[in-house]
Amino acid sequence: TQILRLYPSLKNRSFYIFPEQSTFLFVTQQEVPLRKLKELPSEEIPETHRLDLEYLPKKVKKTLEVKVGKSYSLWGYKLKVLQFFPDWNMDVKRKKIQNRSSSPRNPALQVEIQKGNQKTKVWLFSAFSFPHKKTTEKLGLKIAYQYFPKRKGFRRYLLILLKSKKIVEIEKGQILREAPLGPFRTKGLQFSLHFSKVKRVFEPVNLSSQMKNPVAFLEIFSQKKKVEEGWIQKGKDGFFMTKDRSLIFQLVVKKEVKSYKSYVEIWEQGKKIKEAVIQVNHPLLHRGYALYQHSHRGETLTILQVVYDPGLSLVFLGLFCIALGVPFAFYLQPYFAKKGEKR
Repeated sequence: TQILRLYPSLKNRSFYIFPEQSTFLFVTQQEVPLRKLKELPSEEIPETHRLDLEYLPKKVKKTLEVKVGKSYSLWGYKLKVLQFFPDWNMDVKRKKIQNRSSSPRNPALQVEIQKGNQKTKVWLFSAFSFPHKKTTEKLGLKIAYQYFPKRKGFRRYLLILLKSKKIVEIEKGQILREAPLGPFRTKGLQFSLHFSKVKRVFEPVNLSSQMKNPVAFLEIFSQKKKVEEGWIQKGKDGFFMTKDRSLIFQLVVKKEVKSYKSYVEIWEQGKKIKEAVIQVNHPLLHRGYALYQHSHRGETLTILQVVYDPGLSLVFLGLFCIALGVPFAFYLQPYFAKKGEKR
């Protein structure tokens, strides 16, 4: 006998799993369509690679679920999926792309795109699109990659639908029974429902000085009067919107970075001609180009700012002439003037 407390308004507290029966018990206040109920997975779902493609010249869109080693043809292109790295990383010392682990920390899919006789290999990243955006758009394609890890299904589902006031039992994609809310008996399980209103009280506690789960408390004043208050947490779901929807606050916490460094090599015609370490205020200069350390994304990607100024050498020459002219104007010119007067 167990007492389960399920909260339909909380995603992580609205369900319970019976491991021995492989049964998933779920309570919700929303209306769930019959079609969605039948689509609940009864077996383990393998990992999925999804490509959302757009053919830019004609603004045509299509979604593909792809597999490693397979080829796909559309709009005159041929896409071949070469390999998948769940934890893509660039080894700076060995100058080699590597997979650090089997955990999907930085999922990346390598795809070969063929248009006519031209073949282009590109890495697609699930977390962000800017590394491959320019490469694919030059080919006339816009590609967004989504990675879905392996998910577990359940043999049986028991859904408590509060809005419909019924209990639905589903097994292997088939609805076995629908019953009104109340005592319910099924294979190996028997339970009764008790409803009560619970008031949630949020009492924050600071566990340590480390930035593991930073939050902030907001107080909003209008004409010296407090009108709203609330907590805001870090992350994409962490935002606070005022009741009149006029203001949205988001908490952004940036870690203190001691220094930015990028190890850069310049190659021309297949030969390495220069290598350097770029730091803040220490750019790499090459043939009129200046490469500055701008920022970084995580531990593996760096963002460089490239500035081209062919007249920069003339500016430096002018500054050098000014530096020579200052002592001449203040010291040498008066000296020669006095010497001329004595003569």
